[in-house]
Amino acid sequence: MAVTFLNPIDWKLRKGYLKQMMDWEFPIILGWDVAGTISEVGSEVTDWKVGDEVFARPDTTRFGTYAEYTLVDDHLLTRKPDSISWEEAASVPLAGLTVGNLYSENLIPIKPNGQCVVKKQQAKFIHLLERTRPAGCGR
Repeated sequence: MAVTFLNPIDWKLRKGYLKQMMDWEFPIILGWDVAGTISEVGSEVTDWKVGDEVFARPDTTRFGTYAEYTLVDDHLLTRKPDSISWEEAASVPLAGLTVGNLYSENLIPIKPNGQCVVKKQQAKFIHLLERTRPAGCGR
């Protein structure tokens, strides 16, 4: 793992604010955003190999990404483009999922001309999402 990212859910869990939502036995490992290089793959994994540079938002479990190594299901991985840093890649998953949900719920409306109005905080993540979108993929 190269980088993990701190999100509000991490400190809220640490403070015990989300105990009713995630009633896990402690201790837990926080963290749900990760970027790094694959060091091992399972026997049934076909789309990824050791050495691939990736970023991900792993499943929500008590075994987070604040660790030297973390397990991520292969369907949750995304290739890290060469054009972005490890830090940028690690900042995308949870925030990007949030922005994606805002788009899909029409909470960030897209105008007929393709423009949208976003808050300043959202703009950074939208920019990173645009940079990580595979070539040829539309909105």
